[in-house]
Amino acid sequence: AAPTRAALRSAAQRSATQRSAAMEEDEGLGSMPFEAAVALSRVGWHEAWRASLKRAERAGSLDAGKPDGKKAVAEKDAQWHKTRAAKAAESWNLLAPKWLDQPRGAKDGAEVTKALLDCAKAAAEHTAARRVGFISLMGDPAKKAEKAADEEALQAWQRWEAAQSTLKEHRSVLRESLADVASNLLWASGWHAANSVAEAEVKVMEGKEEDEEQMQEFDDGDEEGEGDDDEAEGDDDDEDEEEKFGADYMGSSDDAVEDHVAILSALPSLFWDDLVPWQGTRLHLFEDAAAAVAAVEAISRVPTFSGPFPRGLNAIRLVLREALCTPKDPLGDMARAALSRAEAVGLRVMLEVPAKVGAKGEEWLRKVAQETADLKCVRAVALPQAVVDFDGLKGLLAAVRTGGLTQGRCQIVLLAPCPEDETGEDFDGWSAEFRAMHSTDVASASQNVLLQDGNVLLERPAYIPSKEEGGPEDAQGLLDAASHAGDSAQDMGLVGSWNLAVPKGVKFKSKDGPSLDWYREFGQRLLGSVQSAESGWFFDAWERPLDAGGEGPAAQFGLKAALEAGWLDFAAQDQVLAPTGAKHTHSLIYLHGFMCDGYSYLCEPEYFYKMKKRVKKKKSSKSKTKDDDAAEDEEEDYEPHPGLKVVCPSAPCRKITCQNGREQPSWHDYLTDLDGEGEDDLPREELEEVAKRIHELLDREVAAVGAKNVFLGGASQGCAVALHCALTYPGGGLGGLLGTMGHLLSFTEIKPEWVESKTPVFVYHGLADSTMPWEKWVGPSYQRLKDAGVDVRITTEEGVDHADGNREQVWTRSFLTEVLRPASVKTVAKKADAKKGAKKK
Repeated sequence: AAPTRAALRSAAQRSATQRSAAMEEDEGLGSMPFEAAVALSRVGWHEAWRASLKRAERAGSLDAGKPDGKKAVAEKDAQWHKTRAAKAAESWNLLAPKWLDQPRGAKDGAEVTKALLDCAKAAAEHTAARRVGFISLMGDPAKKAEKAADEEALQAWQRWEAAQSTLKEHRSVLRESLADVASNLLWASGWHAANSVAEAEVKVMEGKEEDEEQMQEFDDGDEEGEGDDDEAEGDDDDEDEEEKFGADYMGSSDDAVEDHVAILSALPSLFWDDLVPWQGTRLHLFEDAAAAVAAVEAISRVPTFSGPFPRGLNAIRLVLREALCTPKDPLGDMARAALSRAEAVGLRVMLEVPAKVGAKGEEWLRKVAQETADLKCVRAVALPQAVVDFDGLKGLLAAVRTGGLTQGRCQIVLLAPCPEDETGEDFDGWSAEFRAMHSTDVASASQNVLLQDGNVLLERPAYIPSKEEGGPEDAQGLLDAASHAGDSAQDMGLVGSWNLAVPKGVKFKSKDGPSLDWYREFGQRLLGSVQSAESGWFFDAWERPLDAGGEGPAAQFGLKAALEAGWLDFAAQDQVLAPTGAKHTHSLIYLHGFMCDGYSYLCEPEYFYKMKKRVKKKKSSKSKTKDDDAAEDEEEDYEPHPGLKVVCPSAPCRKITCQNGREQPSWHDYLTDLDGEGEDDLPREELEEVAKRIHELLDREVAAVGAKNVFLGGASQGCAVALHCALTYPGGGLGGLLGTMGHLLSFTEIKPEWVESKTPVFVYHGLADSTMPWEKWVGPSYQRLKDAGVDVRITTEEGVDHADGNREQVWTRSFLTEVLRPASVKTVAKKADAKKGAKKK
């Protein structure tokens, strides 16, 4: 779904002077120095723990089992954090002006400096008031305390909003994107502390229970009544929050682990200027220096689809082998040659160093860092053998930093444990190892070594389970699994490895196994899945090492062979879901929104599927109540429409005028940004170029299945483009048009001959859409079609905003269910609708 452009300011309806000022204003600071980012993160961390522990101390909720009368732990810790928050704020006040004063001077810089400190304190007080200090209260005292806490939370939220308003007013000092990241960091810090303390309160409460039978009755009551309503209560909580704090509320959290993951992700984003996702391949060294150089050259020339975030290769993950290195030469000749060539051709490099915890590993890392510190291409060091033992890991991280690869120029990449809890024992669904990595002990409440370093990126491999592990059994099931192979890495940010290997146990209709077309779709789906990882991906290997394990063709494991075989194509402009069943009967061409691409849908093919049936499955661990492991729930399952082919083209990348020339994937340029007040201006010649491309796609599909069996649609910007292409298509009418979250362009001509084609137009739109407001101008744009006699079927929904992917996929499925119904069923339904209409009259 297309993200909102509401934050962008209009640039076209101003004088040249105003336009120049607007561009200057848009160029606020987009990153901060590493030291300033660390200071701000520590302010947020210690303010959050101070506020939550102070509330716990006031309630006495962490003081169970202290008959010796010692001073409450909560009070001691709260004071400790108060002192450290003050020191961190002092550092922030010293560091921030050095860069915040640059754009507009000391006065504006000082206001931004203070606003971020105010955000830290407001987030801390708000989250603490919403989570901490209620566990031991019941009856009237609980209601009274909750009422008082609500008032405190509201006041803190109002202070947060005031600070946010100041930041928005100073976008010429601090770019809005950076202000958002800083705000998210502080917000997550508040919730992590509040949720961690709340969990500790629960444990203390459980420890105070002396009557086991009473505790059992408490659990039974929860099991019988409360657990069943968790989902409904969650919906009510969302409505209550909006009612209490307004529509712009940032949202609450009840998961300390998820909060910590958010902090770890946000901190580097404050200072890390290399935001282009990693998209490359692992390069093993197993021949000689000349072969290493040739491999780097070949990787740099892989054909790609143009764009600021290339769908091709922009990096190598250079694997160092201990056998090729010596204490005097920590890199080896082959690695040195590969690095030199990567620097020359402009490929970024992630060094994969299999160093283990201990003095030997630390020394190797330090020497590798010293030798590569002057190479601009080296941007990360991966430590795949480093077990996440915080005591031992600290030495490895320190070795990289003291060697010269500092946080401001180099990430450290660690393999995260599997996040999912397979046992069903964890209340929030996290594995024990993952929880340990992201939990904070309330007694010490110190940042772990990952946050102390400040620039650590976690990775997971893309994964498709075998049949024995509950994975896919047939070719279509494997394609669908490929679309979600990267899901396990979504909490990490980086897919550390992926390949085209087919898991054991999958059956194919042909005795010869998968066809070339099947492998192409498999590869595109896998690429779509790993593309959704925020920090990027690496293919398993450029050339498969001779000693590598695994069975199957080389093209499954080696990217070079996969490209040569045609299984992967990074230059593909159209992403395709092939028809299932015996025959290709229908086609849908669906255009994505602004700043998206066709791969956005390949990782969620369910947008174009039908409901299979309702099957009873166990609840996922994330939705279980603590004592409800055996509970079952009905879960929706989806499958492809037989015979339906779906084509999702990707827009070219172009400079966007109203974004000061920033390059974005877009069907056309935007000359203006009216911020939702009306239709933006665009170059019509660009639209006609796109229309020519889409018309060629339509020609191909019409030739295959007939015009009335071809459908065209799109979302947001893609909706307007799709409607324009359909109404200007010289091949005549189609089987139906689909428009979600978009509008009809004011200059798109509605010709009489097109109206006579009787092509139905299905429109779906949210009434809370502020980017394209329905009542203001979007609805009237469709009235032109109605007035011309076109069959326009409109569905609007209350409370749905722009770029709501959940609703978009409901709408696309609804459209396909309607247009793919057999003619006899449609006739019956049409008669029933006519009958209802007659009764109403």
